[in-house]
Amino acid sequence: MITGPPTKTTTSSKSSVDLACEAIGYAPINYLWTFNGHPIDVENDSRMILSSTGTLLIDGTMTADTGTYTCFASNPYGQTSVSGFLEVEGPPTQPPCPWISRISQDISNSNSYSATIWMKSYDSIPITKYIITCTEVGTSNTLRVSTTNNPYTWTGLERKQYTFSVVMQNRIEASEPSPESGPVDFNLYNSIPRTSVTNLRAGADNNSISWDPLGGASHYKVYFRLLTTNSRTIFQATSDSTYYNLSPLVETSFLFAYTEYDIEVQAMVERASFSDLDGLYSEPLRLRTAPLTPPTPTISGFMMTSDPTDIIVKFTSNWASSAGLIKEYDIYYTRESFDYSVSS
Repeated sequence: MITGPPTKTTTSSKSSVDLACEAIGYAPINYLWTFNGHPIDVENDSRMILSSTGTLLIDGTMTADTGTYTCFASNPYGQTSVSGFLEVEGPPTQPPCPWISRISQDISNSNSYSATIWMKSYDSIPITKYIITCTEVGTSNTLRVSTTNNPYTWTGLERKQYTFSVVMQNRIEASEPSPESGPVDFNLYNSIPRTSVTNLRAGADNNSISWDPLGGASHYKVYFRLLTTNSRTIFQATSDSTYYNLSPLVETSFLFAYTEYDIEVQAMVERASFSDLDGLYSEPLRLRTAPLTPPTPTISGFMMTSDPTDIIVKFTSNWASSAGLIKEYDIYYTRESFDYSVSS
């Protein structure tokens, strides 16, 4: 028999809370607590104190402590458990510095950029607002935006150096500001190609594609989309030239054999840091990939029939249905120095 914490316990941040757990049974009884399914290390976490009777004391509560706590009690005869939910009300835990994952140049204005900003929360309580601050390096000039989106794409940034920080807010109050990100220097970025890749075409037997070179591009991205999906990308590849061989992708099953795809190519410009600059997408090329060559079948045996002119040949073929259907098998045999062939 075991008794545990209430189904739900609510407390404020920077306080202490006891989560009771008491088992009745033959000694010795051992206790183990988990938080959201992960064992709590009471030996090394000074805020977590486990008593001999099974009660877990959490000292200096934080909103990051919000979650499900489960007490396991065991003795040599078995184990039982009980769970309860703890909600810690208070400001969000101070977030880490935001991550700037992508920067794009405005197609119509080479001096205007957009940055995509990702923010990480340590808390289970939902974040209701993100307040992002952009500071021009070496000055006191700041820009600030409030959003519910994560990630957030900030547009209209100039060709300058910036740092970024974020404050997170839940339904109670706001967190402390995060540390600033490292400087993001927009002066280092080259201009992206202003036009799209043209003359995208298939090679012999649909085993390759090629396109006309585009000035200013350092490399190209190739996107493949199955006609049965709405997503632009089911597979993405990179090419340093204006030619791409499809055969290795089919042979390694990254692309299906004898299957229709829409293919697009995008010119890219390599940058000194962060992700590359994106150009425009080409017009899609619809292409059916080449079929694979079937593997050599393995003959497993022969069987005579009541008709002396007939023989049954047993064989196996390691052929995946996704690679296409076998149209026919050609069976070859030799008899009295004459070669014959039949189709089945």
